[in-house]
Amino acid sequence: MATIKDVAEKAGLSVTTVSRFLNNHPYISDDKKEKILAAMKALDYEPSTVAQQMRGVKTYRIGVLISRITNPFFASLVDALEVTARKNGYSVLIVQNHDSAGEEKNCLDLLKKKIIDGLILCAVESNKNVLEKYQQYGPILLCNTSLEATSLPVVKVDDRRATYNAVTYLISKGYKNIAYSTGRHLRAERPRQPQKPGLYRRHAGRKAGYQSRADFPPDAYL
Repeated sequence: MATIKDVAEKAGLSVTTVSRFLNNHPYISDDKKEKILAAMKALDYEPSTVAQQMRGVKTYRIGVLISRITNPFFASLVDALEVTARKNGYSVLIVQNHDSAGEEKNCLDLLKKKIIDGLILCAVESNKNVLEKYQQYGPILLCNTSLEATSLPVVKVDDRRATYNAVTYLISKGYKNIAYSTGRHLRAERPRQPQKPGLYRRHAGRKAGYQSRADFPPDAYL
């Protein structure tokens, strides 16, 4: 197995120069970069990922946390994220939390250990204080989920408006018997769950859509 010393000898450069190149040092000439890359290719050399992580070198890897990959919504979302990441020179590491805060912490620890450069949370089980603490180790983004009064950046759709538009569209087309299917977390007898606000926003949008039409019978939906 080739070593960094072998690469340096093949490129005709010092070990220090090759090491600086591998650590993304800005002051390496293009000529030296080409020599090092050619030597690495000829020797089939791959730098140690563990060593780079210990030195804080970027991994160009983004973690994506979802609840379950079997959910068609998350499958489509992950596909779009992976395509975009690849176009920008990043790979994606998919982690499922299976609605478990413990599994979620394991994913957060990947950021702390520098195994990933950043983390996109598409499902959240931990409270905001836990998540915000991990921002010191790298960027964290909430995607299609949210927490109340958090400093974490959020990218999501307007659940209430989207559901309202869907319901009113169906009503405008003359449909009367409309079924609404949601996750197992939404129960009429349960109080609002702060970790699943999207379900309740969609539920509110659905009700508003029905109520927008005075001629729509209140018992005509499931």
